[in-house]
Amino acid sequence: MTEMLRQRFWRSRGRDRWIESRSARHRWSFRAGLVSRLAGRFRHDVRGDTGTLAMLMLPSILLVFMIGVKVWEVISIRSSLNTGVALATRYLSLYPPRDVNETLWAEIAERFVFAELKNNAFVDAVHVNNRAVPVTVTLTDGGNQCTDNFVVTAAYPLNVELRLGRWAMPGMQWASLIESQIGEVVCD
Repeated sequence: MTEMLRQRFWRSRGRDRWIESRSARHRWSFRAGLVSRLAGRFRHDVRGDTGTLAMLMLPSILLVFMIGVKVWEVISIRSSLNTGVALATRYLSLYPPRDVNETLWAEIAERFVFAELKNNAFVDAVHVNNRAVPVTVTLTDGGNQCTDNFVVTAAYPLNVELRLGRWAMPGMQWASLIESQIGEVVCD
């Protein structure tokens, strides 16, 4: 009967070995070996590392991308604001109004600033249509005579909007882009 319980296995080392296949010692050692092999395979497995790393890094990559887009938006608006103020300053230097009223000078400067802001895709239509960008002209020398100085200033408010599903927080102003340039009335 014991001969029936034994099985003969040929090992790679070239020796015959008698193993009791039905003994409890063999079953527990086989299970322990299986558990240690599976644990070792799990511990040393690197096949899923790329997917796991991608899933962990994706939110941070998207966050950096969104911040980059916001920075590009601010740079683009700043460039448009700078160009509009520069055009207004050049025009007022060459063709000053005959009146020394600063609101008249500011209305002329607004035309150039708002025309330039309308050409920018990142500028909200609300800011341009409601004239929410204050443009001021200060006559520093007090008149429109030859070589009198003036300052054209424009301030664009940057707003933050939070949208969480149906709930939206209204735009809050967190900064303003302020651009100013000094001009001089040119003599004929």
